[in-house]
Amino acid sequence: MNAKTLEANALTKVAEDYRKSGYDVEVQPGPQNLPSSFEGYRPDLIARGPSETVVVEMVVGGRTSVAERYREIAELVKREPGWRFSLVYVNPDRPDEVLDAPLPSIAQLQARLHNADSLVESNQIEAAFLLLWSALEGVLRLIGHNANPPLESLPSSTLFRELYSAGEISRESFESAMQLLQVRNRLAHGFQVGIDGARVEQLSGLVERLLGEVMSSS
Repeated sequence: MNAKTLEANALTKVAEDYRKSGYDVEVQPGPQNLPSSFEGYRPDLIARGPSETVVVEMVVGGRTSVAERYREIAELVKREPGWRFSLVYVNPDRPDEVLDAPLPSIAQLQARLHNADSLVESNQIEAAFLLLWSALEGVLRLIGHNANPPLESLPSSTLFRELYSAGEISRESFESAMQLLQVRNRLAHGFQVGIDGARVEQLSGLVERLLGEVMSSS
């Protein structure tokens, strides 16, 4: 399946999802339906809801920095009252997986941390690690949501790199996350992984630190 077909299929799915949520959707809108300030820019999709208008761009694979490609466009959209910009990533290896869903709340992420502690006390180390990993991805997606452009829909490894490149997370956090990603991938794909308390503590500390940063900036 080529990139154009992947993008078209994903765009159809995203449009359907917005319509189900009560938005009026237009795919590849013409200039007459866009603000004059867009000056020839034509998004893949716009979704108009009762309280916001969402400008959607599809990203199919690629190694070019997403933040660099769409930063100016995101700023352009942000200047329009009630409008926001959204990137939807399409993974060529998993074309049916479109990451565009509601983000967890801070309270939900705190609950995952608490539940992971309970799992550690029960000596369920691997389960604790996976739950903490979901908390890490959640908090990084919250950070990505507030970045420019918003990056929350990117797959994990791409998200980490983009947040680091955009200066949204520190080098220390980035390197720790990438190191832990290798452990998570081996475990999630069924390989034998020796996860000890130190790994769980490293992951828990990273989540707590990043969550603290999100809370202090909100």
